[in-house]
Parts: sequence; C-alpha cells; structure tokens
Amino acid sequence: MLSNAKKIFLTGTFAGYATTFTNNIVNLIAVPLSLSYFGIDKYGALMLVLGVVNYLAMSNFGIPQAVSVIAAKTLDSEEQHKIVIRAFSILSFIVLTIVFVFFTYFKNVELTTLLGKIPFYLRKEVSDSVWIFSILFLLNIPFTAYLAGFIATNRVSIERLYAAITSMMILFSLLLTIALKGDLVMYALIRGIFLILVSFTAMLHFTLTERKYVVRLKKFLFLDLIKSVSKESSLKSILFSGFSFFLIGLAATIVWNTDNFVISHILGVSYVTPYSISFRLITMTFIVFTAFNTAILPMFGKACGENRFEWINNTYNKITFLSSALGGFVWLFGIAFSKNIIDFWTGPSGYAGLLTIFSLSAYGYCLSMVSVHVNLLYSLNAVSKLAVLGWVEAALNFILSIVLIRYWAIGGVALGTLFSSIFTVFWITPILVRRETANKLNFKYKSVLKHFLRTLLPCLCLIIVSKMWLKDAYWSDFIVNSIIILGYSLLTYKNCSVDFKEIFRKVFLKPFDLLKASKRR
Repeated sequence: MLSNAKKIFLTGTFAGYATTFTNNIVNLIAVPLSLSYFGIDKYGALMLVLGVVNYLAMSNFGIPQAVSVIAAKTLDSEEQHKIVIRAFSILSFIVLTIVFVFFTYFKNVELTTLLGKIPFYLRKEVSDSVWIFSILFLLNIPFTAYLAGFIATNRVSIERLYAAITSMMILFSLLLTIALKGDLVMYALIRGIFLILVSFTAMLHFTLTERKYVVRLKKFLFLDLIKSVSKESSLKSILFSGFSFFLIGLAATIVWNTDNFVISHILGVSYVTPYSISFRLITMTFIVFTAFNTAILPMFGKACGENRFEWINNTYNKITFLSSALGGFVWLFGIAFSKNIIDFWTGPSGYAGLLTIFSLSAYGYCLSMVSVHVNLLYSLNAVSKLAVLGWVEAALNFILSIVLIRYWAIGGVALGTLFSSIFTVFWITPILVRRETANKLNFKYKSVLKHFLRTLLPCLCLIIVSKMWLKDAYWSDFIVNSIIILGYSLLTYKNCSVDFKEIFRKVFLKPFDLLKASKRR
C-alpha cells in the first residue's frame, strides 16, 4: 500500500508530465504554424511582445507563489481558503490600479521603441498588440490565486489540468486567428479572452468543490478576510512573502526573456526568430526533470510544518540526483538531435547554431539541480537571500550577453545565460539550503560529481566528436548519437544506487500503475 504522501507525489508527478507533454505538443504545432503564417520578422516581433507580457506577470508580486507555500503549511482548511480569498482581493486591487495607470499615463507612449529594431511597416500592429496582450493578461492575474489554491491543498493534478487547457486554448486562438486571416492584434484579443475564461472556470471549480468554502462565501465580510488564525497567514505575511517571490521571479524573468531584447537591439528582430525557436526546443526537453518539482513542493512545505527534516533530507538528495541524471540526458539530446529536429520542424531558419544549442542544453543541466534547491527553499519560505542571488544572476546574464554577442552573435547570448548560472545559482543555492536549515539539510554533491565525470562527460565528448566527423552524414550521425545516448541511459541506471532505481521506477512507472488500478475500480 502506498502512503498518502506518495500517492499525492506520484499522481502530481504524472499530471505534471502529462501537462508538460501537452504543452510540448502544442508548441510543436504552434511554432511552425506561427512562423509560416506571420513570417520571420513578425514572428520575432511576437516573441518580443510575449516577452513584455512575461514581465507583466510580475504584477502579481509573487502572491500566488506565497499562497501555495503559506497555505500548504497551514493545517486548518478554513484558514487555507481565507488565504486564497485574501490573495484574490489583493491581486484584484493591484491589477485595477495598474490598468488605471496604464490608460492614464502611458496610452500615448510608443512601445515599439522598447522592443528593438522593429521594421517600420510593423510598428503600428506590434504597438496595438502589446496593449491588448498586456491589458487582458493583467485582468487574468487575480484568478491565479485560485490556481495556487489547488497546489496548496494538495490538488496539483487539477492545477496541472488547467495549465494544459490553457496551453490548448493558446493553440486554438492561433488556429482561429489564421482561419479569420487576422493579424497580431486579433490574435492578442482572441488569446486574451480565452485565457480569462479558463481562469474564471478554475475559480468556480475551486469554489464549488469545497462545500465549506461555499458556506463561507454566503457570509462574506471584508473584516473576516483580515482576521487570521495565525500571523504566518495574515495579510502582512502574504504581502511580505509575496514580495520576496516577486523579486526572485522578476530576476528569473530577466534571465529568461532579456536575451531576445538584447538580440533585437544589437542584431535586429530577424535574429530573434532562430534564437527563440532553438530556446523553445531546448526548454521543451526540460519536461524530464521539471514535472515532479511541482508535485514535491507542497509535500516539502507540509513536512517542514511537521518538522520531518530527516525525510526531507533523504527525499531532497534522491530527487536532486535523479534530476541531474535527467538533466544530463537533456544536454546530450540537445546537442545530438536539435539541428535535425529544427530542420524538420520549422526549416533551417529556426536553427541558431551548435554553440547556442550546446550552451542552452548545458544551462538545462545546471537548471535540473538548481530547480530542486530553489523549490526546497520555496517550501521552507526561505526566499529572502534567493532574491538577491537571482538579481546577481540576472545582472551578470545581461552584462555577459551584451559583451559576448559581439564575438559569437546569438551563440554569445546563450553562453551568457550559461555562465551567469554557473557563476551564481548553480553552486550557491545548495549552500543556502544548508545554512537556512542550520545544517539539517545537506546536498550530497559527490554522487552527482561522480556521475558527471564517469558517465556524462565521456558521452558528451563522444557526441561532440561525432557531430564534427559526421556532420554531413545524416543517418550515420543519427545512429551513432542514438547509441551514445542509449549507452548513457543504461550506464546511469546500472551504476546508480538502489535508492535511485526505486525513485526512478516510482516516478516513471508507478503513475501508470495507479491509473490502471483506478480504471479497474
């Protein structure tokens, strides 16, 4: 019999993989469709507009993340629901204020000047689409409190379901725009409306599936929102914790989105297209290590509330080693097959070069471990130092990108992203975990280092040599690289510990067993 914690983790992990798989399928369809319909320049402009939207996501001031952590550590279900209501109220006030300021003070601002070298014939269309994307995205933000509520109440699979529906609505919006022969402005309008409808449905779902919550809504009083069972779940605590998450999130947004703006300003908007497509492909492979992070986050938070640090430390090291092994797979796969996949997917215009692919794939390997350390610190609500560290990484990434782009073009931008991670969060976050927990939690890095030196590094060298020798022999290159990656997978599984094999089996095979069992019932 599986414990309740294991069931939550495994079903959440399976839901995470299913959702990310859905997102990747949507991307596989949407990217070539968008590139074919809008063209290279307009597609690059669209990526810049979506980059602006990603910055606007920071208008939530980290409150949804704070809700998922604080409410998960709150054992009283009624108090959990009050936290969600408070967050929704705060976000509604923030969003309405921002929208008012936008319309009052910035309605005549020429936004395209901020995006880089936008062709003159696109400026009006791009400017209008920025406004529509931005306003509708802002109006969607308050509903994210309820999605965070699903995570906090250990219903990660439901939150992941709505994430998958959101992804499918984005594809549907694109298809509808193409059918109506619309432009970026129409696409922004259709996409924004559909996403608000999905989020509103999620809010109703959260509300109506909790009978006690429905009763509370009937007695709704603003004073009841202020009154709190504990100081940790008060309005002040939500705002303070949220601001820490906001600083971290903004720094991460700069790391992930500034590259396109640097490329647009220095090289031109047409260069944004191959970089963004290559970046999109590599990040799609992150599915192999990111899916279980969402599932483990509320479990770490609950275990922390119960002071089960021995269990946290054991699980933390198992997950980190598993994630690093999967991150190594991402690195190898990216170098081996990205060019062939992109040539088939979007055409040669979408490939950013071997240096870019190598750097972004290596960044994925670093991220595979960093994401576990960071999620653990999130669960412990120990995020104040992460904010400073995130900003150091963001600043270093910006500086290195501007310097290296002049030597290696878009490959230099990717190198800047990799180096900024290695020099900051890659080695500092595990130290933060140890210090923030007074040495109760320690990352056992020797097993990861041993795997890197004995298994991953030799395979990396073999793949790079094969790419140089067999660059004009498609099938020979494909077969050799496939054998190398298969060898990496077998060696990793063979040489790892019994604990790794157990967690690997549970993560990748047990969710299917659970589904089969539920169907038999």
